[in-house]
Amino acid sequence: MANRLAWAHYTPAASNLRLIGVCLVVVGAVAAAAMGGGLGMLAALISVLLLFVVCFVAPSAGIWLAFFSIFTNSAQVLTATWGFSSLTEALIVMLLTIFLRDVMSGRGFNRFVLPFGAVLMLCSTYLLASASWARFSNLAFEGAFNLAKTGFVALLLVALLTDHRRMGAAVAGVVAGLGLLAAITALQYTLGLYDFEFWGFGIATYHHISGEIDSWRIDGPMTDPNYYAQVLLIGLPFAVIGAVRANNRFAWLIHIIVIMLSIMAVALTYSRGGLVAMTLMGLLFLLRRRGVVFPMVMLVLVVGLGFLVSTLFHLSYLDRLNAAVGDVIVIVNGEGYIQDEAISGRLSEMLVAVHLFADHPVFGVGYDQYEALYQNTANIHGLMARGQDRQAHSLMLEMLAERGLIGMLLFALIVLPGTVLCWQIGGFGRSSHSLIARAINYSLLAYLVTSIFLHDAFPIYFWMIIAFSYAVPGAAGKMMPNLGERSGLARA
Repeated sequence: MANRLAWAHYTPAASNLRLIGVCLVVVGAVAAAAMGGGLGMLAALISVLLLFVVCFVAPSAGIWLAFFSIFTNSAQVLTATWGFSSLTEALIVMLLTIFLRDVMSGRGFNRFVLPFGAVLMLCSTYLLASASWARFSNLAFEGAFNLAKTGFVALLLVALLTDHRRMGAAVAGVVAGLGLLAAITALQYTLGLYDFEFWGFGIATYHHISGEIDSWRIDGPMTDPNYYAQVLLIGLPFAVIGAVRANNRFAWLIHIIVIMLSIMAVALTYSRGGLVAMTLMGLLFLLRRRGVVFPMVMLVLVVGLGFLVSTLFHLSYLDRLNAAVGDVIVIVNGEGYIQDEAISGRLSEMLVAVHLFADHPVFGVGYDQYEALYQNTANIHGLMARGQDRQAHSLMLEMLAERGLIGMLLFALIVLPGTVLCWQIGGFGRSSHSLIARAINYSLLAYLVTSIFLHDAFPIYFWMIIAFSYAVPGAAGKMMPNLGERSGLARA
């Protein structure tokens, strides 16, 4: 409320008004160039100008919308369903608008944006440099550029998440996106609406599950059910902390419903990696209860019950898990035959990554090169070429193959500082920032565990988590003034 009152009395100087006018013209020109002439240009101009005004007047609403659109993969959905391919650019415009507003009002930015910007620039420079030794340099250039654009969005998010209100808006955007996707999935399953895609947010495809069993698997707004399970698990910890911090029964009930629907949605993806990640999250959830035993244990029981009920309705899920366990035993013992074609294919893809890393251990083969090199490498080593270019289906192996040991060190340099700071903040009791910090680390755990079996097809989710991890320490700084001194990172 205080922020709203302050903004109500805020009147920029004439120079600032001129600056707004210049920005409007520049933004309109960029939108027009991106969309082409005619009605497309007019629509783009009007849309971007409206976003500019909304974000300038109500920055928290803009932040909510940014996280909601990121979490629901709206950029890809709008491209595939509506042919609008400039949502990422529009998102950048939104965030730059809020940043401009903050600068003009003297608000400042999150102090942890500087160390994050430094490691982001270092990583981007290395990936761009990898084009010099990559076989397909154009792929490396294009991939590095796209990653830098996504990283820039994360940089803006870190800069703008400066206080409790904005952090709450970001978390609310994630939970709202999670609730929407999970509700769509539940509706699809309950009413059998698998052929209706809900305007691109509820895609379902018919897959082989196990043995002679075929069934629908829910892809959500993604292109694969396993990625959808990953996204649901990334958002689940934020719904859990919402239930823990709910100040009334209605809010608590809403978050519990979102949690239950999300678990059901994970089950409907039939993702084995999703099950592994959710199990680990539940175990750590119990181990780190820290004085809030009853509400957290109740939530864990709700989570377990929800998953059990979902699984009982889908006995083919158990068949799929049993097949995976049997194939893992075959791989470990080195005897017998792998029955699941998906597992044998992924094993081949992972082994190709191992061979590429063994040949180029320090620098890797170059960013975004694995897919183009897959078939040739598979044929050389007598593995399944599968008749098409394939991805590694393992984030860590893919990074080792493409970026080498140096690239892995840079990845650790990006992940560890924010993770350690969130771990520290998570020990400060039940404050909002403390719970958000715990949720971020659970979310990162879900991403990393599921990424053992998935490649980096949707990097925006990783950068969203990393943006959260760097932003929370800065937003919590006033409540925990010694945090920066303990870490030393904010002075970097």
